[in-house]
Amino acid sequence: MADLGKIQGLIGQYNGQLTKLKELFLADGKIDQEEQDQLDKIEGLINSLGDLLEDKIDAAQAEAGEDEEAGAPPAELESNQKTIKASVGRGGTNDKADVQLVQELLKAKGHNLTVDGLIGPGTIGEIKAFQQAAFGWADGRIDPGGQSWQALNGAAAASSDDSSSSSDSSSATDSSEEGGVSGKDFSHPNAGNVSLSYGSKAVKMNSRAEKLLKSILAACGMTGATVTSTIRTYHDQARITMTQTLPNRGAKTVARWYGQDVLDACRRFSGNIQAFADWWQKRDQNRGRVSSKHLSNQALDVVPNGNRSVFANKVAELVPVSGSGVRRIIKKGEMNEPVDHVEFTFKVTG
Repeated sequence: MADLGKIQGLIGQYNGQLTKLKELFLADGKIDQEEQDQLDKIEGLINSLGDLLEDKIDAAQAEAGEDEEAGAPPAELESNQKTIKASVGRGGTNDKADVQLVQELLKAKGHNLTVDGLIGPGTIGEIKAFQQAAFGWADGRIDPGGQSWQALNGAAAASSDDSSSSSDSSSATDSSEEGGVSGKDFSHPNAGNVSLSYGSKAVKMNSRAEKLLKSILAACGMTGATVTSTIRTYHDQARITMTQTLPNRGAKTVARWYGQDVLDACRRFSGNIQAFADWWQKRDQNRGRVSSKHLSNQALDVVPNGNRSVFANKVAELVPVSGSGVRRIIKKGEMNEPVDHVEFTFKVTG
């Protein structure tokens, strides 16, 4: 994957040059044709590198036997339909089933921990990190029906006393140097200085999604990123499953990710991707749930032009924040993801 790093570095350099040149050319209030030609040349180089980057990512996915949608497997966690029976964390009862449920929810929100039902420093540390990001305080313990449980489980914020103080402390105006949630979505005052490029297979995002992504990048001190994938079709899903996942990862993987019925259909429609896609779309409609957030137009795959760990951690920090616009992140390396898979709470294109 060394080539990926080199390409990402070049894209970052060119994006930085593009931003500086725009500022320089606009110093006299306008951009003339010669200056615009220079900007167009650099943008062309960025787009070419973006396509090359996407080819490398596709190759990595094919080698791993996974598509970009592996970051949002069909068996999505439905823990909002469950509850813990006793306290979990520091000084808690820590029943195995309760601990495992909390671990699953934390992992779904981007925290890095092992789901084994066992309490320890790692799990308690992630509970504290979640609480600190969500409320500005941390005691390392989650109680049934408490504020931390409601936030972790996706329910509304708990008591009015807590929510009012949390709102005052965690919500920032658009003019905040660190950015914050004020009205709709997380925003940052330097979002306008961030440039986005798109891979050839990625549909351009709408203005709301672009502003949110740029704000996250700006909060990380970054000036750009490449979006390699946004909305995907069932034909894409069927094609990758039939031509990559099944031959490279095997039947058991397809059945585990998507279900035995999908494996059976993949074999039945072998060679006919469109028929497989039509069947899959009808199957998801009948069960009332899509197999990937890419299919429901709420996901994007991102390669930031900077330290991706900083970017991924910032996204994870925003997941539990009410009104941030961020739903989930699957970090690069998790579930064999070659890039960071991010999900927003709204449609990202159109």
